[in-house]
Amino acid sequence: MDKYKIAIVCRNGHLITEKSSTGDTSSEKFCSICGAENISVCDVCAAPIRGELDMPGAYMVYPGVPAYCIFCGNPYPWIDNVIEKTKYLISLDEILSDEDKLALVNSTVSILSESNTTAIDVSIFKKLTEKASKFVRDALYKFTVDVASETAKKLLFPDK
Repeated sequence: MDKYKIAIVCRNGHLITEKSSTGDTSSEKFCSICGAENISVCDVCAAPIRGELDMPGAYMVYPGVPAYCIFCGNPYPWIDNVIEKTKYLISLDEILSDEDKLALVNSTVSILSESNTTAIDVSIFKKLTEKASKFVRDALYKFTVDVASETAKKLLFPDK
């Protein structure tokens, strides 16, 4: 059976370190980058945050800080924070209708992860961000560079 290290991540999504699958741990309580509390378990179900595969002697490329708990499916705090801030940002737009704002929120949240509707969600995102005010459009495109799924990034920025 595969054993994974346990990731220690701050509440803003910075990877701090990883515990070995045997429990060796870091004593850092807060992030040295942003000062947020470090966690190693899901806030909802208390399952460990999965890190890289613990295979001594093997070279592994860690895919990065996970967005969602693999045990309960809920977003980790760093993603939950992005979702809430994005909803608030979109609510500030004075050009979009309430219906467009809701559709933009839904498409924006959807492009955080890979799904069979990613291409559709990207199309909705593009159409609605074109209608949005410049400050919302610019912030949402910056957001996609930072946290959107790889498929969404490729669809949004095909030349990069």
